[in-house]
Amino acid sequence: MEFSTCRALALSNLARAMGNLKESAPIGDEQFKFNLSALSDPDGMKEVLDRVRKKCSARSAVIYCFELTDGSGYGTMKGNFKQRASHCEHSGRKLRYSRLLDEPNPASLYVGSSKSFPSRFAQHLGLIGGVDTYAMRLNQWARGYPMDVKVSLWFFSPQMDQWTLELLEQALWDTKRPLLGKRSGR
Repeated sequence: MEFSTCRALALSNLARAMGNLKESAPIGDEQFKFNLSALSDPDGMKEVLDRVRKKCSARSAVIYCFELTDGSGYGTMKGNFKQRASHCEHSGRKLRYSRLLDEPNPASLYVGSSKSFPSRFAQHLGLIGGVDTYAMRLNQWARGYPMDVKVSLWFFSPQMDQWTLELLEQALWDTKRPLLGKRSGR
């Protein structure tokens, strides 16, 4: 295959992506808050999860952002994350955490997307997910802190193609520069 054929295919793919992005719009959005101190109380965690399940009852693709409501807490969060235990309490196996970024002034904790947000949210809380699942696992290192976290959700059609969803997520990530995680894509 000639390189010019590859370039033509890449341009065609970009044109299709532009068309998809121009037509993409959220079919809904939600925000909710929870306090990190709820993570040390099983009833508090259940209440937070129940709220998420009610907000995400319909199947959809979701782009989401975790943020502290008071930005002065990011230094504390960064320090706590650096001092977290790297092993799971019950198995002793090493856990995979989200990557810590060295951005000096983050505007959020984490940006991501999912086609099953309630279970992804539970992974970020640290309630489910195998040792090979990358997630914030907040209950392992941030529980008990009296900080409010705001979670913003943008809902899209469950049929939205993965590339368009990823491009939108990357744009939000570039805007927010979160403390944890990595920019999607390769």
